[in-house]
Amino acid sequence: MNLKTSGILQLLKIMIYKEKNYPTAHKLTYKEALKICKTPQSFIRYVQKNKEDYWEKADFDKGEVALLYMAKKFEKPVSSLSEDFLEMVKGYCDEILELGTAGEVELYLGVRLNKESDFNWNDVGNCWTYEYDSALEFLKYFTDTDKNPFLLSCTTDPDNVDWILSICLNLNTVNEKELRIYDVNKLDGVYIESVDPEDLD
Repeated sequence: MNLKTSGILQLLKIMIYKEKNYPTAHKLTYKEALKICKTPQSFIRYVQKNKEDYWEKADFDKGEVALLYMAKKFEKPVSSLSEDFLEMVKGYCDEILELGTAGEVELYLGVRLNKESDFNWNDVGNCWTYEYDSALEFLKYFTDTDKNPFLLSCTTDPDNVDWILSICLNLNTVNEKELRIYDVNKLDGVYIESVDPEDLD
């Protein structure tokens, strides 16, 4: 089959709602994202120009989840933003986009199930993390903690990642380690394994 985490309530709301509704309207290749993110100023200007794709609409089940807390900053003229803020944006752009340099991106997802066979392979969602430990961390705070923990892992092509939305999400929430995927049918080598509950202590 071709197919995060601060632990705060905000993160749980983001992860629980229908993830398949979240990718942005227009797709960008990894190369296009690199060009947009060449400078923090060019990234901010792009998001401002396409803010309907990256601004939080308040309803988690109806709008894109992105710049909920950062929106006021991003509404200001780029020339008025502080050097510290621009450096922070640059750091996030560099860190997230670095994940695509290897030619494939490793992804992880923590889920809770009664048993492995309960997993719905037709609805894997497009909200993943790029850090193994982040997926485990999420399992500690998942609402169905009475169920058993499992971890999904896979890879995908860099062109299948919504890099701009992913950067926005990571800028927005402290300790976020999230990537949004365009097409769940382009996730490769999806594998599910059980997690020892003691590893979550």
